[in-house]
Order: sequence, then structure tokens, then C-alpha cells
Amino acid sequence: MSIKGRSYTWFRCALGRGDLVGVRAAATELGHRVNLVDALSVVLLMAARDDDAFDRAATKWLARFALERPAAGLADLRLGLSALEALPYNREGARVTLTELCARHRLDDVVGLLATPRG
Repeated sequence: MSIKGRSYTWFRCALGRGDLVGVRAAATELGHRVNLVDALSVVLLMAARDDDAFDRAATKWLARFALERPAAGLADLRLGLSALEALPYNREGARVTLTELCARHRLDDVVGLLATPRG
């Protein structure tokens, strides 16, 4: 397995464990190769951990979503924004909304989307 492969495996394992420090370390190794699904997984983990960088990460994710999913219209962006804003306060409701948005745009296997946060 290549170094990149190990870094990605490390990253996914850290996500699965809810290890934000490990996620950040592995993401640094990966550089800009974190895909849209994994980026949302990180945003969800940051919200669950009340991380100070959550707002910025959520904003960046929504911008990437708009660029990488050209079929997403204003209604989808509004829905995504509302869910991301609600995530720190209404995690379950926000997750349901994000699940629907992800299903509509074929973003599968988002770690932590329906799981109960650890913590």
C-alpha cells in the first residue's frame, strides 16, 4: 500500500473513532485530496466536538458542494446552509436534512451522518 493509501486509511479510521486530532493529522498528510463526502464527515465531527473551527469548515464545505455538484440549485444550498447552521443546536434534525441532501446528490457513506455522536 502506498503512503497515500495509508494516510487515507488512517484518516477514515480516525473519522470512525471520532478522533478529531487524528483526523486533522491524517488530513494534513492527504493535503487537498479530501473528497466532498469526507469533508462533510469532518464537519459533522467538528460540530459534535463543539470545535471552534466548525463555522469556517461548514462554510467551506457548502462552497465546495456548490462547485462540485452543479445540479444543486439555490433551494439545495439554502437547505444545506440551514442544516449546517442548525447542526450545533439540533443535531438530529440537521442530520436528517443533510441525509436527504446527500441522497439527492449521490454523496454516500458520510461518516457520522446518522450515527449518534460520541463524546
